[in-house]
Parts: sequence; structure tokens; C-alpha cells
Amino acid sequence: MSAPLPAPLAQALDEDLDFFTGEHCEWKLEIEDSADYIEKETGCRVLVFANNGFGDSLFLKIDDAGLANEGIFEFNHEGSEVLVVPESLEVLLGFEDREPSTDDYPQAIYESGEPIQLGDRVQFKLWLEFWKGWLDGVVAYVPGISKKNLEHETEDLKWISIDYGSESFGPVVDPDTGIVKKVRLVERAKK
Repeated sequence: MSAPLPAPLAQALDEDLDFFTGEHCEWKLEIEDSADYIEKETGCRVLVFANNGFGDSLFLKIDDAGLANEGIFEFNHEGSEVLVVPESLEVLLGFEDREPSTDDYPQAIYESGEPIQLGDRVQFKLWLEFWKGWLDGVVAYVPGISKKNLEHETEDLKWISIDYGSESFGPVVDPDTGIVKKVRLVERAKK
């Protein structure tokens, strides 16, 4: 490794960060000594800092002064494709929160048509515990409102999160209608 590490990467190594989650998969933080296969594809020197265990890598380009730029790229080994990763190193490594989603996924709503908001007191039913009837909880995560959490959002589906007691429940937001089934509003969050 000839290029000095950008501060977020150095911090991740100092804190012994092993894995972090990107938009599409989990990555292992691992600085590679040689990246000839990517350098041949990109036509410049690179610093590979993560892999997903399936042949794909994350890398930074090294400029003429020998410094690693903080723009992140993904090398997809199938087809030797290079993609731009839109997040910063701080966000990707988990040092800063992601912004709320701004895609075309429908807004989360109750079956009554009202929008779901953070802090709403709700009642919901769990399929595996149907005999308990309606359970009480508080909405803790809403896609498009909350800072994006990849535990609640994928490319294809999104979930709200309801805290109840020491546990949480994540019902799916219907990708066509936005309706969250078997969750009903009891009381709006106090503003």
C-alpha cells in the first residue's frame, strides 16, 4: 500500500472495524497490496479497501500526487464493471448516518389511509402470536422519514419498525400501495 489512507479509512482500521454494510451487500474491510486487475480496467492506480467475498471490491483512485481520493468505486468482477458508489467514506463505514430515502417507493400508510409517522402509538398483530390479540407499540422507523437504515430497506422492500417492550417488529410497507397491514393508529406522536 503506497498511498496514505484517507482519515475515515484510517479510523476504521484503528477501531478494528471488520465489516460494514453497503447498499447491496456486506463488505469486509481489507486493504489489498495488489490491485493489478482493477488498475488494468481503470487505467490508474487504485487502493482497494474492501471486498464482499464474491469477487467484488471497493476502491479509491490514487491521484498523480500519490493520494487516495475519497470518491468510492465498486469493481464488479462479473463483466469487469466499475460503478460509482454515491456515499461518502464516513457514511459507508458507519461514522455518519445516511440521509432518508428519496426514491419512488410509496409513503408508508395505515390501512385507514393516514400516513405513518415517527412516534405514533399503534396497535399491531403478530402472525406467530395471533392468540395475544392486538399488541401496543410505538413507531420507531419510517422509510423516507427516518435516517436510512439498511436493516429496514433493500432495493425491493422497506419496513417500518415498531418498538414494543424490549423488542421490535418490522412490518412490510407494500411496494405498490404503501399500506402497512395489521397496524392501526392509536394516537399521533406529540409534536
